[in-house]
Amino acid sequence: YFDIGPTDRYTEDQLDDFQSDILYGGNSDESNKRINAFFDRYFQIYDMYLHNQITKEFFHEIVDKFLADLS
Repeated sequence: YFDIGPTDRYTEDQLDDFQSDILYGGNSDESNKRINAFFDRYFQIYDMYLHNQITKEFFHEIVDKFLADLS
């Protein structure tokens, strides 16, 4: 991830380059898709944990499973 900051300090060509980097430099990478899927699942489970819908132990067990699936 690269935060370019305020865009008004860049030329149109530079902004086009950033757009290309964003679209083709990693968003289509399969590992990024797996990482994003991990975070989607993680935050759902974390929300359940925060609202006392699952125990701490079960939360950690699920997260460990998610991490194992990630590698």
